[in-house]
Amino acid sequence: MKKRNYVVAAASALALALTACGGGTAEETTAAAQTTEAADESAEETASEEAEDETAEETSEETEESADAESKAEASEITAEDVTAFAEEAASAVMNEDIEELADLTAFPVYVASVTDNEGVVEDRETFVALGDSLFTDAFVEAVTSADVSSLEKTEAGYVIGDGTPNITFNVGEDGKLAITGINNQ
Repeated sequence: MKKRNYVVAAASALALALTACGGGTAEETTAAAQTTEAADESAEETASEEAEDETAEETSEETEESADAESKAEASEITAEDVTAFAEEAASAVMNEDIEELADLTAFPVYVASVTDNEGVVEDRETFVALGDSLFTDAFVEAVTSADVSSLEKTEAGYVIGDGTPNITFNVGEDGKLAITGINNQ
C-alpha cells in the first residue's frame, strides 16, 4: 500500500512540475498527461501485486493455524492408554538401563538434572547418549521402575513418572506425540 502511495505522489509531483509554470506547450501538456497515465498504470500494477502478496500471507497464516489446530487435535487424541503405554516403555528403558531406548523416547532439547553444562539442557541425541550409565543412578532407577504408571495425571509440566524426585517428565510434543521432556535423576 505504501508503494502505491509513493508512486501516485511521485507521478502527481511530476505532472505538477511539468504543468506548474502554466502556459506550457501542447507537447509539454501531452507529455505530462502520458506521465500521469503511466504512473497510474504503475500504481495499479503495484496495488495488484500487493493484493496478491496479502492473499499469499493470509493463505500462509491460515495454513499455519490449520497445522496448529491439527496438532492440538492430535494431542487431544492421546488417550489414557497411550499415556500408560508410553510410561511403561520409559520405565522399561530405565529398568534395562538402555540409554538408546530412552533417547528414542526423548524430545530434544531435553532437561536433565545431572548435567551441569548449559544449565541441564541436553541439546541433541548424541550428547544424551554420551551420558551413558551416569544417568541411571540407583535412586532414579528405583523411583521410575516402582512408580504406578497406570493412573498418571497430567500436570502443568506434563506427565510425571515417579513420586517427587528422581522422576521422568513427558508430554505431548509439537508433533502430537508423547516424548520425554525432562529427567531428574538425583
